[in-house]
Amino acid sequence: MTKVLIVGSTGTVGSLVLEEVLRRGTDARVLVRDEQRAAHLPAHVERHVGDLGDPEAVRSAMKGVQAAFYVPPHEPDEVRLGTSFVRAGEEAGIRLVLAGTHISDPQMRAAFVESMPAYRGKIEVSTAFAASTANPVVIALANYNQNDEIFKEDILNGVYPTPIKRSNRIDLRDMAELAATALIDPAFPSGEYALIGPESFTGAEAAEIWAAELGRPVTYVDGDGEWQAIFGKRLAAQKLEDWISSFVLLKNAEFPTDPAQVQEVTRLLGHAPRDYRSYVRETARLWKSQERSTPPATSSI
Repeated sequence: MTKVLIVGSTGTVGSLVLEEVLRRGTDARVLVRDEQRAAHLPAHVERHVGDLGDPEAVRSAMKGVQAAFYVPPHEPDEVRLGTSFVRAGEEAGIRLVLAGTHISDPQMRAAFVESMPAYRGKIEVSTAFAASTANPVVIALANYNQNDEIFKEDILNGVYPTPIKRSNRIDLRDMAELAATALIDPAFPSGEYALIGPESFTGAEAAEIWAAELGRPVTYVDGDGEWQAIFGKRLAAQKLEDWISSFVLLKNAEFPTDPAQVQEVTRLLGHAPRDYRSYVRETARLWKSQERSTPPATSSI
């Protein structure tokens, strides 16, 4: 039986990969620091308790699996963690699959790191994965739909706080499908794959879509003091720093959609990439149903 290792299974990216792997009937093992954080996972998912920063724990987690999925954590020592994981995968002779920030072209990579120094570590890690001998698959991610879920409370209260000049949006469920295929099928070609969605949107357009689907006003906020203050309420530590760096770039640079790339992603997935409007429609429906099922607060006075 095929078995794969998932790192980051309790986070947004890793949890969707685990869900897709299980949907396909593949056995999975997760590496977690605290078993309690994995208590919600299905009983048949194997828990391997250990710290990503402990090379021996990582090597032990890789025993008996054919492939491992990695998503770089928002940690100050992300380069040490990532490169150590690569070495362990090479020693184990298993395939490594990474989803994260990656740029294939060396000149573009150098320019990106110069303009986005906070992402130097993530680029270094993804480059190490791509150059490894572990039959690697590197999935390059951009701005994704599920980022909006961090700001659920703000959006429901009528504020869309992510500044975007015009950016392509991907759906992480498409990433999960591609990652699961790479993990399960050893014949899937190793290489670097840029995942994109079918369209690019401005922040103002995103706010309008949320307003239409929620049936209430949603105001786009892009003033530096305002959106960064909201980010500070929802994020912390290294993740907050990384996200602010990302959205400073997204506020000032456009990332249009290349139809040829969309066609290639469609070929890889076997279907068109999921669109942002559909994601918002599904999510707004879920959020509204949760609002209706939440009992009103009662006063004890």
